[in-house]
Amino acid sequence: MDIKALLELRAKNQQEMQNIVAVAGTETRALTKEEQDRFDELEDSIKDLDSTIERMKKMQANNPVVPFEPQARSGGNDYEEIIGDQLMTDAECRKYSFAKLARYLADPNKQHLQKEAEFELEISKRAQERYGKEDAKGVYVPLDEVLTRSVSATAGNGAELISHTNRADMLIEMLKPYSAFLQKVNTFSGLKGDVSIPRHISGAVVSWISEDGSAPESSPEWDSVDLTAKTMTARTYVTRKMMKQSDVNLETFIRNQLLEALGQELDRAIVYGTGGDQPTGIMNQTGVPVVSMGTDGGPLNHNKAIEMETIVAVDDAIEDNLLYVSNSKVRGYLKTTEKAAGSGRFLMDEKSKELNGYGFVTSRKMLSNRTKGNGENLSDVLFGNFNDIILGLWGVIDLTANPYKHSEKGGVEYTAFQDADIIVRHPESFVVAQDVDTAAV
Repeated sequence: MDIKALLELRAKNQQEMQNIVAVAGTETRALTKEEQDRFDELEDSIKDLDSTIERMKKMQANNPVVPFEPQARSGGNDYEEIIGDQLMTDAECRKYSFAKLARYLADPNKQHLQKEAEFELEISKRAQERYGKEDAKGVYVPLDEVLTRSVSATAGNGAELISHTNRADMLIEMLKPYSAFLQKVNTFSGLKGDVSIPRHISGAVVSWISEDGSAPESSPEWDSVDLTAKTMTARTYVTRKMMKQSDVNLETFIRNQLLEALGQELDRAIVYGTGGDQPTGIMNQTGVPVVSMGTDGGPLNHNKAIEMETIVAVDDAIEDNLLYVSNSKVRGYLKTTEKAAGSGRFLMDEKSKELNGYGFVTSRKMLSNRTKGNGENLSDVLFGNFNDIILGLWGVIDLTANPYKHSEKGGVEYTAFQDADIIVRHPESFVVAQDVDTAAV
């Protein structure tokens, strides 16, 4: 397994641990023997995975395969310095209570809530200094360290946490269950400042020479594309009764709500980002080819799929991370439509879940309400190399609370501001269809 696969497995194990504790917390009971045994097994597995990942990273460092690493546009720091070391020690991370901070934000004038959240407010100041942030709208939260923690089985008012080495990349792992794309794209997290990413334009020149001839001089051509922080927001509403729950339950609820909102918005931006204050998504990139299904739209049949794949191949963009992306309506159509009438072979293979030999990803964000000519409720389909998508996340969120918007209900609305950016290194690596008709489903 490569590092990416190991990180995905680690995140899966960590999520299962959280679920075990959350179920017991909701039912206000201790873990059963079976739950405790499974919890311990998962914890041991994570420790083993961490050791393996660290060992593989050292091996990669000693045997680099990339021509050069991304560099900050100012300051001359290398990539490790751009990512930065962690904001909190392991012990401090165990002490940190997102729930205490949430209750303080809901009513910051109450002295006992201020006192309970003293440590968390100190971490906010530390984050502001570390990342050079201006005054927060609310309170800075080191999202990559706080939201990626695992709640332990230890009972008590405070949320005790599993001791582990905190890594900025774990934020990405925690977002993946809420996103269709994050397992497929390249990601950088914990960033500081703008970051330039190298882009390969042309390779080395190959030639034949005579016995005494000289090889022509050539070198690969590179330029760069830049990750520049853009701010997105995520909102979640916490009811009056939920605010009274234990720290574990409140923290788990807010964390999952924010992770889902952030993951879904990143999915939308990767495809439909309009540029300007938000990233420019695939659909709005200059140079992305568009395949037409017909005057009024039409079905995505075998021939049209080959047409899309050929366009990407002609542009030399064929790589090992090629995928189709669309919505559940298109997936249903592909699973019930034969390649040829009476053949018994369907466009989407039932076992592999692939279309024409390529993976198929379903996203709720893919449109299914387009119109063209007389066609209505037409869907978008993407095909391309998702290795050419790069997502960057900057290390802290700005969290605010509004206890007044829903004051008649007694609930609180929380808003998280997160800096992120998405770049498409090679628009020619993708092809789109915006008029796929699934009416036959």
